[in-house]
Amino acid sequence: MFYGHFSFSGFRRCASVLAVASILAFGSGVRPAAATTTFQTTPLPTGTANSHLTGVSCTSSTNCVAVGNAYVSGTQTPLVLRWNRTTWTLQTTPLPTGTATSHLTGVSCTSSTNCVAVGHADVSGTYTPLVLRWNGVTWMLQNVQLPTGTASSLLSGVSCASSTNCVAVGQRIGANGFYRSLVLRWNGATWMLQSAPLPTGTTGYNELWLSGVSCTSTTNCVAVGTASRDSDSRYQSWAVRWNGTAWTRQNIPLSSGTTESWLSGVSCTSSTNCVAVGWAYGVWGDDSPLVLRWNGTNWKNHSDGVPVPLGTTGSGLSGVSCTSSANCVAVGYARALGTTRRLFLRWSGAGWTLRNAYPTGTTYSTLSGVSCTSSTDFIAVGSWETRSSYQRLVLRYTP
Repeated sequence: MFYGHFSFSGFRRCASVLAVASILAFGSGVRPAAATTTFQTTPLPTGTANSHLTGVSCTSSTNCVAVGNAYVSGTQTPLVLRWNRTTWTLQTTPLPTGTATSHLTGVSCTSSTNCVAVGHADVSGTYTPLVLRWNGVTWMLQNVQLPTGTASSLLSGVSCASSTNCVAVGQRIGANGFYRSLVLRWNGATWMLQSAPLPTGTTGYNELWLSGVSCTSTTNCVAVGTASRDSDSRYQSWAVRWNGTAWTRQNIPLSSGTTESWLSGVSCTSSTNCVAVGWAYGVWGDDSPLVLRWNGTNWKNHSDGVPVPLGTTGSGLSGVSCTSSANCVAVGYARALGTTRRLFLRWSGAGWTLRNAYPTGTTYSTLSGVSCTSSTDFIAVGSWETRSSYQRLVLRYTP
């Protein structure tokens, strides 16, 4: 099974969560809300054997961009698709000279003439950040700053509040072999390196990774991810907040008995309203959805009561998109009866409800990203798998 997100290490327990996003089509004790679900047909490069979409960004019902990767003649290349409300069209992208393989993991658009997509490229055996910018006509490569001594690096997520304000996050490996977070800020002219504080203290971490970010202005951004200590190698949720001057670490409340956790996505509509999602392991045994809400002062754990399909033996959330404090959509995965399918949840301001839909004939299906333009229109992307291959999956929901 293909997994959309990438980390240099730590895939062993996180990969099935971070990159897999699925909704289980088994019976549930919660009645799914009525909705119209359209499985969208999308073009692929000639010769594509497998494909996967990891991120999507919509500014209106007539403008969306989805990104991921396609395996063409055995080589992994970026996949970029654009929606105009009628059809999806394939877009071409430039790559750094010497690129062997490449992958796009996140995208953020503020208009039909401004988008930024991020990921990584394997150039001469070294992973380097891949940053592409859309100006309404073409995609252009952009250069980024990296810390001195960086051995390899990649970007996992990006968020733009305007054409002159974007933040991209990910992970890098330093010359000393330590895995550290990577934060870059776009000011309209250049990408500048920023530093983020460690979760607690200043030492003892063998891996830090920021996987998602959401910005509403030049003075308000939240980035989320995970940190792993040297002492036990357990993953713990991690979040930092930008106030226009510096990044500060946030206190993350977890349910009693939690032994490991990971935040994979975040969506903010203002400085007083954010939702972060991921997964948590605990003494209860199986992985389960992790949902946190920011009220402008602190984070509250809202994981209790999040519905999952009946018979689920493990579940988590990979992405979230909110348009207000009363409208969010979260996507993830749920395992049961030997298969994994999409977990798709809707927040109405009062609680989370399940939605179910999946392509006929699939053995596995995954959703990795979602973007809402209103409470009545949103698009989710990922992949679905049969016995022989996996292919990109695009769903449009109109309640």
